[in-house]
Amino acid sequence: FPSHDKPQNEPFDVKQTIRGAKSVVEILEYRPLRGCQSMEIAQSLYFAQQQGMMLRQVRITLDSGGCQLQAGLLQFMRGAISIETDVKGVGGFLAGAVKGMATGETAVKPRYTGSGQIFLEPTFGQLVMMKLENEEVVIADGMFYAVESSVAVKVTSMASLSAGLFGGQGFFQTSLHGTGWVS
Repeated sequence: FPSHDKPQNEPFDVKQTIRGAKSVVEILEYRPLRGCQSMEIAQSLYFAQQQGMMLRQVRITLDSGGCQLQAGLLQFMRGAISIETDVKGVGGFLAGAVKGMATGETAVKPRYTGSGQIFLEPTFGQLVMMKLENEEVVIADGMFYAVESSVAVKVTSMASLSAGLFGGQGFFQTSLHGTGWVS
């Protein structure tokens, strides 16, 4: 992989890095933002920074590798990267829509393969990354951002009726299983 050392002119710091088989995922944290064209946005940024809120972003670097993203999170990509979905006609879309309604996630989770960089939408929220070693993790609605292509994304039902009723998370969750990074 190419060196990810930050040149002096980059407006961010790399806060966390996990290396996969053919990819690297990083959390970038931007320094205080300046140069707004709107007073309202400038005030919001000022108060966010006063509270310690920092703008963060996930950057994925593929080296003949692959990953799967939550639909709608791609900000931009560069390099020789192809995109595909598992939607095969109307039936495939409807099946994905039913799964999406059950978990609160989107119906389509595109897969990206090749070599280059993928940047996800920036957020002021917290970002969490971990590496799975032939394990499974079940995550709450809306927490799925991206996984290495070696990690399977599935829908799983709660173990008991009471967990679904009283747990506040619904009857179905997103399950991530395999070996690789997740974000």
